[in-house]
Amino acid sequence: GKTSGIAGSYAQLNSTGNTVALTGNTVNLNGGHASWVFGAQATDTTTGSTSTITVTGNTVNLKQSPGSIGSVCGGEIEVNSGFSGTATIAGNTLNLNGGSCSSVYGGKSTGTGVTVRDNIINWTGSIVSGTIYGGIGTVCTGNTLNVKGIGLTAENLSNFSTINYMLPASTADGTTVITLTGTEGTDLTGTTVNVDTTGASS
Repeated sequence: GKTSGIAGSYAQLNSTGNTVALTGNTVNLNGGHASWVFGAQATDTTTGSTSTITVTGNTVNLKQSPGSIGSVCGGEIEVNSGFSGTATIAGNTLNLNGGSCSSVYGGKSTGTGVTVRDNIINWTGSIVSGTIYGGIGTVCTGNTLNVKGIGLTAENLSNFSTINYMLPASTADGTTVITLTGTEGTDLTGTTVNVDTTGASS
């Protein structure tokens, strides 16, 4: 059967004025099935909370085969209405080395007032049926996608400050690097795209 979800660390806040930091967790996926996977996840259930929440420096390594995963996310913060504290998802890393998943998020927030910044997705070999997001939050900045493989597939790419194509030195002219299956266009406005063909390290 499919496991509901996996998180390297989880915290639930039921009162205001708290300080919580979820950092340094690593989740390795070598096989199996799960509906969702987070490097770390925090939920603030309090209306009008003034808490300080940080989800930083967590890593998810997706390399399972066979198996299938739903959403993969470096870090998630859920806040309730009227949140006026400080919430940051930053510096998390996703390594997509194999297997398959649906949507991918460097960082993701539910609710307003959350900053999602400086998260990194390294994409080498996973098949992604949905969109790969650098981040979803009130403020999204500095999120990076490093493309290290060829013949990759996703529905779309969204919310990246930088996309680096770090292609193997043996990549031939005319090689398809990414196929995007979505019917909507890909908006790279404000995204810096770099190409390096000297060889990628996995």
